[in-house]
Formats: sequence, structure tokens, C-alpha cells
Amino acid sequence: MEADISCIIVTHNNAGEVVKCLESVLTSSFKPEKIIVVDNASDDGTRDRFVAFKGQIEFINSRINLGYAKACNEAFKLVTTKYVCFLNPDTVLSNTAFGSLVEFMEKNLYCGACGPQFVNEKGNLKNSVAKLPTLTDQFVPKSFLKLLNPERYYKKSEFTSATSVESLVGACLLVRCGIFRKLGGFNEQYFVFFEETELCKWIVGLGQSVFIVPYVKIIHLGGKSKSFHSIDSKIEYYKSLFAFFKRNRPSKEYITLLSLLPLKFLIELLFFSAINICTLLMIQKFRVKLNESFLLLRWSLVFYPKKWGIKR
Repeated sequence: MEADISCIIVTHNNAGEVVKCLESVLTSSFKPEKIIVVDNASDDGTRDRFVAFKGQIEFINSRINLGYAKACNEAFKLVTTKYVCFLNPDTVLSNTAFGSLVEFMEKNLYCGACGPQFVNEKGNLKNSVAKLPTLTDQFVPKSFLKLLNPERYYKKSEFTSATSVESLVGACLLVRCGIFRKLGGFNEQYFVFFEETELCKWIVGLGQSVFIVPYVKIIHLGGKSKSFHSIDSKIEYYKSLFAFFKRNRPSKEYITLLSLLPLKFLIELLFFSAINICTLLMIQKFRVKLNESFLLLRWSLVFYPKKWGIKR
């Protein structure tokens, strides 16, 4: 059956993943009324994968990389349904996922957005919620923070029933369209990363709640696109983090973040230099970390130029 829901998928070099994602959406027992795919200037053959779905999806082919937030907002202009689901191309839905999430929203009118529990291909739990970022989070290891304050830092296995949270991982985010319009969509200052974090924060600011619905489970492969493992992606993460702090945290925290990050990158550079010396440069992941630390430090020491990062 068709549901009062639209699905928006934004792709960028996801040729290896998007077919399974679309197949799972199209075979859902609660099939979306409209499926809109925006391709952000892929060069790996991603767009060729959509030929098989002609007539079943609405396709927007962007010749430039708009970024995730802007691409979603462009697609949302075509949405006329009650709900919209923003879905990553590296996800695979269960047959009943859409139906269960919509049913939860229908029964809980104070819920402005919700999302499922993510699992990997073997069924192991993956992180599905996100805390609003703070200065402490950026400079203290998460494992240590979980020991100090377990109530704030959730465990992956902690959710056994629908739970109100600060924010969700945006790989599958169901939102009431009326609320999304009221907030003006995703903030396009975020090219990628943190756009869903701010959206969740502002939904809560409207007096609504954001829920994880853990009995709904979907596969999330999690950034297997090679672009998500590049230094450009790391830089983009920090650029979006800066935007979040500037818009949502006190000015002194934003300034402190900018000031202390070079020290963090320097410490990481020294640490991974020592690790690489001890392992005689034999372990690739440590070599990669060393290179990342060096480039991030270099970027910070030239005052975080905006032109660095993912190519527009």
C-alpha cells in the first residue's frame, strides 16, 4: 500500500550501495507516495544505476555538488505528503520499517521526528542517536566521558523501547513535513554533517520531541563511500562543527573551540608519530591517521580556510 510519506535520497558516488537501498524502499509494504533521488555530481557511475528505476522515482541530476542540506531542501520542494523520510543511500530497509515509524508518529502527536535502530549487515547494533556537541566532547575521549556520566552518553544497547533523545543519526530520519517547513528545512550553512543535529535541536525548541524507535531496525553500512574517509571529509566535519557552535553555543565556546583545536591536532600528530615509529610504518591505518593529523594541523594553523574541504 502507498503511504502518506515521501522519501528523499541524496547520492554522491554511491554506485555500490544505492541499488539495494532503492530496492528495499520500492518493495516496502508501506511504499512511499513519492521517492525523490538527488545525485550530487557523482563521477563513479551512480547515475547509471537509476536507469533501472525509471518511472518509479523522481530524479534530480545536479551538475555540481550541492551538499546534503541544500540537495534535501531542493527535493523537498516536490513533497506534498504529511511525512518525509530523509534516507541515506547506504541503508537497507526492512519490509515494515516505514509503516512502523509512521504508525509511531500517528500515535504520538508530540513527536516531531523519529528514527530507527541501525544495525550492520550481521545484525549488530550501531550508533543511532547523537548528543548535541559540547566543548568537552571535542577534547575528552568519549569512552572516558561514558564512565564519568553514563546517563548522558548512551550505550548502543540501551534502548529497549521508544525513547526521547536530543538528536538522531540522520541516515534515516522521519519528520513531519509541517514542522520541516516551519523551520525552513535544513540549514544550508551545513554542506554535510550536523544539519540533522541542528534540525533535531530546533524541533525540540518548538516543544516537540525527537524519538528513537528501537524495535524498528534497518541496516546502515555507514559511510563506505570513499569520500567519507578522505581528509576533505574530515575538514568538512570540522567546518560544520564550527557552524553549529557559532549558531547554537555561546560565543566564548566557539572561540575556545577554534583556539584549542590546533593543540588537539598537534597532540594527535605527536601520538601517531610515536605509534608509527614503534610499528616501523607497517600498519596502514596508523599511517593514515598520521597524515590526517598533519593536514588538520596545517589547516588550523592557516586559520581554517573555507576553500579547503569537499569540492563544491
